[in-house]
Amino acid sequence: PTSNLDLTSSTTWEPAVYIINTHTDNSAGEITFKKLASDNVTSDNDYIGFINYVADNDNSGASDVATYVQCAVQATDATDGNEDGAIWWKTQKAGTLTEALRLESGNVSIAVDLDVDGTTNLDIVDIDGAVQLDSTLTIGADDQGYDVIFYGDTASSNMTWDTSEDDLVLN
Repeated sequence: PTSNLDLTSSTTWEPAVYIINTHTDNSAGEITFKKLASDNVTSDNDYIGFINYVADNDNSGASDVATYVQCAVQATDATDGNEDGAIWWKTQKAGTLTEALRLESGNVSIAVDLDVDGTTNLDIVDIDGAVQLDSTLTIGADDQGYDVIFYGDTASSNMTWDTSEDDLVLN
């Protein structure tokens, strides 16, 4: 069709759309969103595509609907040879569609609280705000310690655990 395509069903788990590739190599089916401007020019921050997940809320008898999750893709920089793109997800939070996650130009931004269950291994961590630990802080392991330095507000004022000397040094 050249306009909207609506699929409607009152049957459980329908309508469904399947894209099936039966070829025996490593290729797969795909869905492509294309933005082809009539002037052949895509501008910075032009949107390329949206996926919206919309449903009724619990206000029975009314046709109140909400977009619970939205995914969008943008051409953040359309400069030939320097193209950058972004994909972001928004989710409903207390009745407002709020950006939660963004992947842009090789970076990841998380705009909401991050709750990680399990072990997280990070190579380098730079924390710009306050840190609250709700349990024991362990640095190193038994028979494998590391230097730890706590800096004071005065230049050259610190408390250092020197692991090579097994000694706490106050400067």
